[in-house]
Amino acid sequence: MADSLPNISGELISFKKGESPIRIIGPISYVFLIVQGAVELYTVSDKGNKLIAIYFGEGDIFPISWIINKAPEGLFFKAKTDCTLVQYSRDELMNLLPNFPELSFDLLKRITSQFGQVSQRVINLQYPFVRERLASRLIILAEKFGIKSGDVIELPFFNQTELASSINVTRESVSRELTRLKKKSLVSYEKNKLKIFDMNGLYDQLKGNLHSVELIDDMNK
Repeated sequence: MADSLPNISGELISFKKGESPIRIIGPISYVFLIVQGAVELYTVSDKGNKLIAIYFGEGDIFPISWIINKAPEGLFFKAKTDCTLVQYSRDELMNLLPNFPELSFDLLKRITSQFGQVSQRVINLQYPFVRERLASRLIILAEKFGIKSGDVIELPFFNQTELASSINVTRESVSRELTRLKKKSLVSYEKNKLKIFDMNGLYDQLKGNLHSVELIDDMNK
């Protein structure tokens, strides 16, 4: 997808890794499109634990689910990497949508793509075993954020704690499964840099649930 929306002007802005472009605490004034980098959406539990909900990447818009609806409280966004974003006025966008079909269609395509990400997360949490959840998550992240070099795919900015939070298991469980996958020569993990050597091998970890494998394949097309 293009790195801008048609028929509307926006302001190009940048955020450093770790900075928060927005915290949703009330009505939304702006919508952001990611030109470069990654942004994570998360909540904080009653015990103060960070719970990662979803990662947004290049071409994604946020907070897209609340452009029309009232924004819920307790949601946070943080730049996962250094980011370049386009900031659009929420009110201007809403006023232009009825009169510019090209703009409406572009936004609809992005919404559909991002809905697929949410569906993937729901599917992931239905797996009963950590092995399946982790393999599924790595496949999804590799498709969206992976840096390919020959047959190797690198995920440079996901640590074990974040992987654990995103699949609702403990860090220790993720560590054990990564060790197991490493022994199978499917992945390596050093200094928060995870490399995938065999995507087909990761898919093999899901063969107990072929329906979910098919769904992941469909969403990644």
